[in-house]
Amino acid sequence: MDLLHITTLRMGPTSRDEVQPGRFGLVNYDESKANPYPNLPDPLVLKNGKKITSAKMWWDLRRPEIVEDFDREVYGRMPKVTPKVKWEIVKTSSEMNGEVPVTTKQLVGHVDNSSYPQVTVDIQLMLTTPANATGPVPVIMEFGGFGFGPARGGARGPAPAAPGGPTWQQQVLAKFDHKNLNLDTKEFATLNPTAENIVYVIYEILRQQIDPKFDLSVRLYETDRNFVEYPG
Repeated sequence: MDLLHITTLRMGPTSRDEVQPGRFGLVNYDESKANPYPNLPDPLVLKNGKKITSAKMWWDLRRPEIVEDFDREVYGRMPKVTPKVKWEIVKTSSEMNGEVPVTTKQLVGHVDNSSYPQVTVDIQLMLTTPANATGPVPVIMEFGGFGFGPARGGARGPAPAAPGGPTWQQQVLAKFDHKNLNLDTKEFATLNPTAENIVYVIYEILRQQIDPKFDLSVRLYETDRNFVEYPG
């Protein structure tokens, strides 16, 4: 913060009703209250008003316009020079997640700081995969602040509600892994399983396990660039 000459940060609204010093107002998730642009542009009309009449026009003309809008207004642009990250595996261990054998790798990503040596950035990552996986599988990645070493469990965050109970990973996987969300889960019996709703339901599961004094944010990736985040 000192290196960046940042002295104060503006705190955002809270998603919980209790008073939090420095935070004002509640986060809004009501779409009817968050739509300053009710008349969205027609995806099949160019910005010059010309209609799309062929697949070639879509790929060559309209799609690039939409991608440009997302890069400028939603995703943000990648810097022309992005520092490289060199990942190092510092520990590999065989564990059990409930009744499932898993392999957990603890990694550190060293960010190239040659352009500004005054700042050192090391990204901590914990990657867990099924031990018997023979191909691509869903993974659990935990970034930063989870601690390494024997005391890892305590450093990762508050313990489950009941001693010996399922971890948050087990609870989420048990509910949603390899499930038809519309048919096999009560949470989505009447709720459309969009990414926005899925991340909200997962947030509610985790919120019960974590001390209210800690903030919580859940991010769900649909693609490598498209994600939904429900912050607390």
